[in-house]
Amino acid sequence: ALPGEEGNVVIFGHSSNYFWRPGQYKTVFARLDSLAPGDRMTIMQSGKTFAYEVYEIRTVSPRAIEVLEPKEVPTLTLVTCTPSG
Repeated sequence: ALPGEEGNVVIFGHSSNYFWRPGQYKTVFARLDSLAPGDRMTIMQSGKTFAYEVYEIRTVSPRAIEVLEPKEVPTLTLVTCTPSG
């Protein structure tokens, strides 16, 4: 799904914070583990802003593909590796 649509927007991002590794976006999710239920976040798509609220935080195995399944309501799923790096 795209932001704002019914379904599951899934975004994968790196959590590596090693300064010696090259890459402009290597730390985009480095602080993802600091989120808590009730926190709000926004993402932008095609000039529009979409707000989401954290309602669940889970650590799953790399094989847990159920987090990618469609949802009945607009949902944002953020995925990174843990621990950071």
